[in-house]
Amino acid sequence: MRLLFIGFISLLQWYSSNCGIAGEHSLATAFQDIKKHSQWIAVDTVQLEHNIFHPQGMVIVNDTIYLSSVRVFSTRATGSKKKRPGMGLIYKFKMSGELLDSLVIVDGDRIHPGGMDSDGRYIWVPVAEYRPHSTASIYRINIRQFRAVKSATVNDHIGAVTYDPDKRILHGVNWGARTFYSWQVESNGSISQVGSPVRNGNQIIDYQDCHYAGNQCMLCAGLNYYRIPTGQSLAIGGIDLIYLNNYRLLHQILVPIWLADGTVLTRNPFFAALLNDRIRFYFIPEDNQASVYIYEVITGKQKN
Repeated sequence: MRLLFIGFISLLQWYSSNCGIAGEHSLATAFQDIKKHSQWIAVDTVQLEHNIFHPQGMVIVNDTIYLSSVRVFSTRATGSKKKRPGMGLIYKFKMSGELLDSLVIVDGDRIHPGGMDSDGRYIWVPVAEYRPHSTASIYRINIRQFRAVKSATVNDHIGAVTYDPDKRILHGVNWGARTFYSWQVESNGSISQVGSPVRNGNQIIDYQDCHYAGNQCMLCAGLNYYRIPTGQSLAIGGIDLIYLNNYRLLHQILVPIWLADGTVLTRNPFFAALLNDRIRFYFIPEDNQASVYIYEVITGKQKN
């Protein structure tokens, strides 16, 4: 009986460390095969044919790029609560970089869209005040109609969301991704908070954008800046795999690619897709006149 109990506990631990479902090949399980020696191969660079200001989140649905962005009208904060005048935008691009459409998304002082996610029918995106410890509205965008409907307002700056279609739960992180939140999604699109906020124990990077990766896991990409002895600031970018049942960090990689000016690829939004046994990553690290940098990663289990 004792051996049976130990075996059962070991099986539970294996399920947890492999994002839940045994034998299911997904973006989450493939990501765990990326190691520090894995090869990053440049596939393409696509110039976006429109000023995108400061991009925040990205999803790709049916070969169409959807991009959230914030346009700030003044670089100076105003008022006692340090409000920044501006507006949020959702762009719709062809994979070639041609702009198809755009949508203004603003809710009073909430002008800052964040990282977003999609189940193929809807896009979920937070729109927050441009300051920490503030408020945010959560929107659901009908992809076919390209129309946004507010689902709820929450009492924190939500910087990115991920939608778990299996459990119909929306997960979010606040400014700097120091706290995880979760909300149950009803059939009409309304949401209600589930449980208490959970502290993020990862201190290496702050998340910019997150996406559901299957098997009760999400991928979150971001960066942090570290001061080195020369006095310069070094940007370190990475991607974390988070188990959504308890927000435990399962796998973490650094993204060892910078642009010529030192900008790390994970500075702004990202997206990832599983192509056979390779993962294709899409990054938009620049502001304003920007490009999509597309890379594929050869994982540790692949043969050259």
